[in-house]
Amino acid sequence: MTEIETSFSNDIMIVDDTPANLQLLSEILLRANYKVRPASNGELALRSAFARPPSLFLLDVRMPGMDGLELCRRIKADDRIRSVPVIFISALGEKNDKIDGFRVGGVDYITKPFYAEEVLARVNTHISLRRTQLDLERRNAEYAAAEIALKEATEREMAFAATIQRTLLLGEPPTRFPGVDLAFVTHPSQEIDGDFYDLFRISENVFDLLIADVMGKGVPAAFIGAATKAAFQRTVERETAWPGKSPASPNLIVDGVARLIAAQIEQLASYVTLIYARIDLIAHTVSIINCGHPPMLHGRHASKEIVEIKTSNPALGMIPQTSFGQETFSIAAGDMLLCYSDGVTDARNASRQFFGYERFISALKQNAWDHPADILASVEKEVRTFAGQERFSDDFTMIAVRFDDLLV
Repeated sequence: MTEIETSFSNDIMIVDDTPANLQLLSEILLRANYKVRPASNGELALRSAFARPPSLFLLDVRMPGMDGLELCRRIKADDRIRSVPVIFISALGEKNDKIDGFRVGGVDYITKPFYAEEVLARVNTHISLRRTQLDLERRNAEYAAAEIALKEATEREMAFAATIQRTLLLGEPPTRFPGVDLAFVTHPSQEIDGDFYDLFRISENVFDLLIADVMGKGVPAAFIGAATKAAFQRTVERETAWPGKSPASPNLIVDGVARLIAAQIEQLASYVTLIYARIDLIAHTVSIINCGHPPMLHGRHASKEIVEIKTSNPALGMIPQTSFGQETFSIAAGDMLLCYSDGVTDARNASRQFFGYERFISALKQNAWDHPADILASVEKEVRTFAGQERFSDDFTMIAVRFDDLLV
């Protein structure tokens, strides 16, 4: 049946070409408070059943024209009535009729001559089973509808959470600095994720860059990411906003963030990998702290080299630590910096192969000296082509910076 019955009618259709059999069976069932619908042939029975399916069929095996076996085949071939149980009526000793009846879909049989106790015992059993079956179908339909409603509600909440994350966690960091081009790309593996980035303007010609990746995915990672970003924002403001005071160095800022939240992150059995870098456009230097994150890449325009910038600090929350090592290197006009999350190199194809670092560097070198937006678009295209899927298996984030002109 295409729809689940909302009420059970105890409606039994009797199909027999012998009027005496119809009358006797009807009387037995009516006395037991069943509703009876007699039919003298298969065609009448089908028209009536299609219009209003019964709760049970009683079919005589041997009838002229369409016999009971053929009628049962047609019942079982139609979605509207195929689940209605069929009990056959056969003469005592007709074993082949009984076997054939089971083969075409019958569930039981009643022998002639009829005994009221036997008729009612078999009918009651299958009516009870039918009632249980319909109740189970109804409950399954309710559960399925509830699951769909829950899924839709969850998807709406996740979409709303993703909007909040884009607005509050990612937002729109400052991007205008003299002689600098910047580009960002981020794609969550789920609706929301734990990758985030930010830029902090320290002065007119100095800015700090942050990229981070929270262990895990989804809502928990996004919450930890939001808390970590907020801790950086508070710490940067506290350590750099005092008039006449030299801004705190990057390692002191990361130290301050660790004091605020590293213990809590550890208690949540999580950790945050990150790069925090200060870019000084007057001194032509970059001071970087890397806490367990993939290395920053420095593209040296003069030599056309791409160099890894590494520092050996653990991820935030991995172990108790409030002192972080810092490395400083020089930059020149035309140089490029690129930071990325491990979702780039850990992208997999259908054969479960990783995109990997070598493919990543090869893809980067194709456009390493172009505009940052073109660099990121080119790398992303290579990763997507390799992975062969619309959504990445891990959160995917990249930041590219190019120094077109440096101040003297």
